Amino acid sequence: MRDEEGRKQCGVCMRWLPVGEYLSSLVQGDGLQPYCVHCVRLTTHNLTPDRYAAVLERQGGVCAICRQADAVGEALAVDHDHGCCRGARSCGRCVRGLLDTRCNLGIGRFKDDPEQLRAAAEYIRTWAAVYPREVSDAPPQPRDRRWYEHKVTPDGYASALEAQGGACAICRQPPGRRAMAVDRSRACCPPDSKVCGRCTRGLLCANCVVGLGNFADDAERLLRAAEYLAAP
Repeated sequence: MRDEEGRKQCGVCMRWLPVGEYLSSLVQGDGLQPYCVHCVRLTTHNLTPDRYAAVLERQGGVCAICRQADAVGEALAVDHDHGCCRGARSCGRCVRGLLDTRCNLGIGRFKDDPEQLRAAAEYIRTWAAVYPREVSDAPPQPRDRRWYEHKVTPDGYASALEAQGGACAICRQPPGRRAMAVDRSRACCPPDSKVCGRCTRGLLCANCVVGLGNFADDAERLLRAAEYLAAP
């Protein structure tokens, strides 16, 4: 519901505020959260508007990792130490900084682990030095999904997994119920394009392959994320 000036009423502080004071929501009918961004930060992170503004000013008005404004056009997300407070809520004392949506999601995929982020950066740099790989001209087998999607044969997949010790090339964890994902360079073949197969890199678990995407395959950005997490 909007008033005559197009404002929305916050369900917590009950103030009528411009729609720009609300974060987006995929489940709400109007596409906005029912509470204003100030109340959301206060109830989830014990972060007052003045403290949020002070942290943002200290960071120069940009993300603490990528040094950019938020990629989806919203206010920077509040990041906290999940070793202190698990889940989305925090006590407020473990708030670390303000992050772009993708950086915030990315460090979550790498489990807030600086070593995993450094390993991801090394993975990007190592594979950048060996492009392009040869693509087998073997005819695809019926229902061979990896061939059609990545130009990887069953033997090629098995060999790559064996070369990685049967584990993810980044976090070194073995596959769970889901097989390892075939990772490729997004600089060569974007997600919505046909894959050439020459830019296939390695086999990754779901968290690591999505985490790389969050950091746009940028080794320097991954290293900055590691430094951010390791900072006292």
